[in-house]
Amino acid sequence: GGGGGSRRLHVEVAVVASPRARTLRDKSAKPATFPTDVDDVHDKMLGIWRRPMEKTATFKDLVRLARRITLTDRGTAVCTHAPSVPVLRVLADVISAVSKRVETSSAQHKRNAAALAEFAAVDASASPDQSLQRVFADVIGMQSRTAAVFRCIHQGLVMPTTFWLKAHTTILSKDVTSADGWRIAIELRSALNDNGVIVEHYRKEQSLAMDDPAERFVLEYRLRFRLSAELDDVRACSARFVRVDADSDALRADVRSALKSLRTWNSHVGDE
Repeated sequence: GGGGGSRRLHVEVAVVASPRARTLRDKSAKPATFPTDVDDVHDKMLGIWRRPMEKTATFKDLVRLARRITLTDRGTAVCTHAPSVPVLRVLADVISAVSKRVETSSAQHKRNAAALAEFAAVDASASPDQSLQRVFADVIGMQSRTAAVFRCIHQGLVMPTTFWLKAHTTILSKDVTSADGWRIAIELRSALNDNGVIVEHYRKEQSLAMDDPAERFVLEYRLRFRLSAELDDVRACSARFVRVDADSDALRADVRSALKSLRTWNSHVGDE
């Protein structure tokens, strides 16, 4: 912008992180190869989605991420809750709202809703992830249309892009642990996928040194899963950086160069 203020660096790009002592790793990272790396990460994301639901962390992660999930139907927010609502009730309501809109049998949805209501009443000292897994196994169905949506929500789906950043760039970062550090958006009948569902993860990472403008940055990336109209597979998936925020004037040249290089990743993502 104009005036004498510091310029902000905003980069349209995709994916995550690592730990260590400073901002950049040494030069030993294996150089990135484009577009092979992008295709490889997307293939891994798809392969992980296709794993049996019970062999993933889906049920544990749904419990811990329930309050991070937003649900929209044709752009309208569905199923919002006050912070005082118990987390299992929040989760049961979100799953039931998806079931209502994606299942083709109203009778099946009624069975799902009843089982989820019972699940939400489980004692908090019990194992809610195991209880939720039984609801899917016994009532909703592990291969159901509802299950297809929630198979998009677990930590394993983030790992291919996380590993790529660790292995092929020199950037060092760590999770942003605040409430907006990991958000999940489920879009039903969106403009991008009118006959299906889109599930997106928004993850934030920050530099290890946040007290020094020469090294400080925050980046945000998006993982997108576009399901088929039949909800029996993923039609497309992608990883893209959507924001990098840093003081461009103060940032060290090598850090700035490493961050800008992520644009190359985005340039190979293609049409999503």
